[in-house]
Amino acid sequence: MNQDSLIPANESERLAAVHRYDILDTPIDGAFDRITALAARFFQVPISIVSIVDHDRIWFKSHHGLEVKQIGREPGLCASAILQDNVYTVVDAKVDPRTLANPLVAGDFGLRFYAGFPLQTSDGFNLGTLCVIDQQPREITEAEKATLQELAAIVIDELELRLAAKKAVETELALREAALEATRAKSEFLATMSHEIRTPMNGVIGMTELMLNTKLTSQQQHFVETIRHSGEALLTIINDILDFSKIESQKLELEKQPFNILNCLEESLDILAPKAAEKNLELAYIIQPNTPKKLIGDVTRLRQIIINLLSNAVKFTKDGEVLVSITSHQLPAGENIEQNPHLKNCYELQFAVKDTGIGIPTERMDRLFQSFSQVDSSTTREYGGTGLGLAISKRLTELMGGRMWVESTVGQGSIFYFTIIAPSVADGSLAQENIIPPQLVGKQLLIVDDNATNREILMLQGQSWGMLTYAANSGAEALDLLSEGKSFDMAILDMQMPEMDGLTLAREIRGLPKGEKLPLVMLSSLGKLEIGSEVDAVKFAAFLYKPIKQSQLFNTLNDILAQQPIKVETRNCASLHTSFDSQLAKQLPLRILLAEDNSVNQQVALYFLEQIGYLADVAANGLEVLEALQRQAYDVVLMDVQMPVMDGLATTRQINAEYAPTARPRIIAMTANTMQGDKEECLQAGMDDYISKPIQLAELYDALSKCQPKDLPLLEAGKIEAVEYQEQALILKSDDEQSPLTNSLIPSAIDYKILQSFCSTMGKKSSGIVVKLIDCYLEDAPKLLESINSAIATVNSTQLRHAAHTLKASSAALGATNLASLSHKLEILAQAGMMNSASESISQMEAEYNRVKVALEREKQHHEF
Repeated sequence: MNQDSLIPANESERLAAVHRYDILDTPIDGAFDRITALAARFFQVPISIVSIVDHDRIWFKSHHGLEVKQIGREPGLCASAILQDNVYTVVDAKVDPRTLANPLVAGDFGLRFYAGFPLQTSDGFNLGTLCVIDQQPREITEAEKATLQELAAIVIDELELRLAAKKAVETELALREAALEATRAKSEFLATMSHEIRTPMNGVIGMTELMLNTKLTSQQQHFVETIRHSGEALLTIINDILDFSKIESQKLELEKQPFNILNCLEESLDILAPKAAEKNLELAYIIQPNTPKKLIGDVTRLRQIIINLLSNAVKFTKDGEVLVSITSHQLPAGENIEQNPHLKNCYELQFAVKDTGIGIPTERMDRLFQSFSQVDSSTTREYGGTGLGLAISKRLTELMGGRMWVESTVGQGSIFYFTIIAPSVADGSLAQENIIPPQLVGKQLLIVDDNATNREILMLQGQSWGMLTYAANSGAEALDLLSEGKSFDMAILDMQMPEMDGLTLAREIRGLPKGEKLPLVMLSSLGKLEIGSEVDAVKFAAFLYKPIKQSQLFNTLNDILAQQPIKVETRNCASLHTSFDSQLAKQLPLRILLAEDNSVNQQVALYFLEQIGYLADVAANGLEVLEALQRQAYDVVLMDVQMPVMDGLATTRQINAEYAPTARPRIIAMTANTMQGDKEECLQAGMDDYISKPIQLAELYDALSKCQPKDLPLLEAGKIEAVEYQEQALILKSDDEQSPLTNSLIPSAIDYKILQSFCSTMGKKSSGIVVKLIDCYLEDAPKLLESINSAIATVNSTQLRHAAHTLKASSAALGATNLASLSHKLEILAQAGMMNSASESISQMEAEYNRVKVALEREKQHHEF
């Protein structure tokens, strides 16, 4: 037989189908072996085969009764069978001219009978055969042919199932890879977005920390600390989206550090207090006395959960109150105590955030903890929100070993519960925190507040300190108690009460014989009390703001009754600066290079350095860092990670390649990124230390304290070298006092309040700093506008976005809010690739810059004189 005649016309497509099924050279398979065994038994033949015809061989997937695993394709009976659409039969191979040359017929094997049915795919390709073989000649009936066809169909079905399974696996792998790629892209986008948001936040938090170094009244100090805590909380919220991505990929890791549970709760409440005061909501908390005051866990994540629940409660409550309560119980000692000794002090804490808000329908509660979901679309329209907060909070709770659930009644409010498991630090409970002074024991305290929850909390607190407490729910009831001859040692009056407010009540009390010298404490919501002549006339002993902090209340009561100055537990602003050595530079003379492209971040970092005795040279990108290192030696480089031209990582690698370890400066990374492994990436690039943005003075101080100056080369002209080094080390001398900002007229292009606030923060050096900032801005802004024009002309969205972003940040820092807003819009257009719309904005920006320039030059003249 001509070999060419045994090749199907569609051979290349057929072979492609063979390989698509991926069956060749696969291991023994019981499913196919059962089919061949069944065929052999049914036809009463010794041999049955499932064959696959390859380009040069016939490979046997199953070979019942035959030891051979494959034979050559030509001449081959199966090669002939795949040319058919029906059963290919050889009754007696020794007399059939088609098979006389076949070695299985002519050789010792003695093949006489063959019947094979092609294994045809659904798209018409014959892959091979199911065949039966005998060493005796025989006939095959039509019924037997039909049976062989049915068995061949079973073989094909098995192949199709395996192909489908293979495709499903491939599809799943492809989808998984696509999902991973999407997650990676999303994570990179979120990291970039986080960095862009964190950059202006660095200025906000940095300036508030600097403001805390100045002299502040108690109220101003409270406001500034709240701004700072709010800024830090905002950074946490910025990370929420990143957290969600990390949680999805199971890469979120919780810290295990000691923290004070009372501080955690009070700081969370401080953040929501202004919003609650705006809505006239009562905000309060109560903690079970036996709760351990110090635990081990992730305080940032716990605060994140509390703030989210509080924020929702305040948002969805129009009137009434929001109450946070904490209860706890110690868990039985677990197994493996020797390996995990902290388990014997493990507690389960239950938090409850109760509000008197709109409530949640029962049928919609299941949507609460789903990602990007709220109760209904009208909720989103009226109250806003992404719908991520509860989903993240629930997952964080589960990571802390607890759970989260809700109870709610429509129109009455909701209670969100969550639990955490945490080991305690052996530092006592909240009940043991204060040693009760004798001046409180037995003293009679009058509490006047129309809110029942506040009355109960104040009464419980007073009673825990041994006081005898009396409550009145209105001014009239309080006056009745006093008129009846009841004597009190002190009274706490709520300012915001219906019918008779706290100030009116205080005046009435002062008119009573037993109220003339009664110590009165005014309780008010944040921002609601303006201390004027009327308040002064009443002569209050102290003022407290809601939500009342236990430590503040304790110290207030104690100090008033002891007739000592009030020692409310607050941060000591005056001593903050002295906790750091302002002359660190004299003890540790370091030549510092600051690598930072953002002007606001530059000024914050430079001023922090000034606080501890240093100045620094500044580079705006990695190339400038390399050039600066070629000009002179530095002991330290404070390296921003994300910079234009050359970023901090690439710059560090270049420095390590060019300089010996003993000759190169110590490199400290500064980054706003919070992605998993950011610190490790910096250290792997060759950086020596790492501080996060917004920069904290304490972190900067600690990082610099680890540095050492390089040995100085000795020259004969030692005095010249010493003077030159003195200039490089930049040890500060005291500056002359300069005039603060006065109320000069600021054109509408500049927000005067921003400049005034900046100058107040900087203190007596403000004028010089403002002039320097204005000069820097007026030099950089035209270049940025030129870069914006160039980017629009060349349709370069990346360049446009960077230039607009930089101009936005610089303008906002100096109070050019309108220009900053225009720059921000341009940045958004560049990010969206809407370059045509961007070109329409440039003339408006240039005109606004001219107005800003005139205003800043006028302001500069004012500071110079």
